[in-house]
Amino acid sequence: NLGLLLESGIRKPARKVEWFRAPQVSVLIVDDVKMNLKVMSALLDASEMHADFALSGQECLKLAAQKKYDLIFMDHIMPGMDGEETFRRMRVMNPNPNRDTPVIMLTANAMMGAKEEYMGAGFSGYISKPVREEELRDICMQYLPDEKIQRTEVRSEDSVIQTDSQVQNTQDAKLEKLSEILDIKTGIAYCADDAQLYLEILSEYVLPERMQQIDEAYEKQNWNNYRVGVHSLKSTSKTIGAIKLSEMALSLETAAKQQNVEYIKEHHAMTMQIYENLKSNIRQILS
Repeated sequence: NLGLLLESGIRKPARKVEWFRAPQVSVLIVDDVKMNLKVMSALLDASEMHADFALSGQECLKLAAQKKYDLIFMDHIMPGMDGEETFRRMRVMNPNPNRDTPVIMLTANAMMGAKEEYMGAGFSGYISKPVREEELRDICMQYLPDEKIQRTEVRSEDSVIQTDSQVQNTQDAKLEKLSEILDIKTGIAYCADDAQLYLEILSEYVLPERMQQIDEAYEKQNWNNYRVGVHSLKSTSKTIGAIKLSEMALSLETAAKQQNVEYIKEHHAMTMQIYENLKSNIRQILS
């Protein structure tokens, strides 16, 4: 309900949540998309745990060889070394301070049977992308050492986060315009019901790197890299509430996986044009 969302402040619904503090915990988050790392960092911020970030499988192996982590989150589809290969290499490397560290797969392809597949490969579990705050919190509480978690149970009241009126009015105006082109309710929900974080994530979404990667892979007819690019487009678009574009990217991802080049060539240009138009509109609203 956009009217309720915009009236005087951002209202957070009453809900019973088991919160925790874990300032002694260290986690490693592996994802090739900076926007996803920013979302994960924001979702974990309330826990006070320390998070390191890796943008590739190679960076993950380097960090995992140097430091013991309490929990590792591993993106599945990445360019070059994907999450499964990174996980296999990490388990056999020497020295390896993280041989027994729980590793959670981050995947935008959580289908029936996915749990059994990931568990069979040695992962401790998985989280579907876009990541939801409650699911992430449950995973952390399940796999982090009990002695490092300070648990408290609270009920948050229906409250308004007060901000400077001029800043609030500007934010509200942006959200109102964005609601014409995006499902902002979905987008804000994926950002822990934080409208300001949602606007920051949109600023990451409009950066040019992803489109460049997809177009370059298309021109070179490198369909594996193309699949990685549109896979990320699918996930990040869903995160901001660009549902139709996310569905179009999913169709291209499926075609690339099946080597259906004819479908890709028929739909690539239109999808990229819609993507570029959306980014242009978002930039204009944010500015």
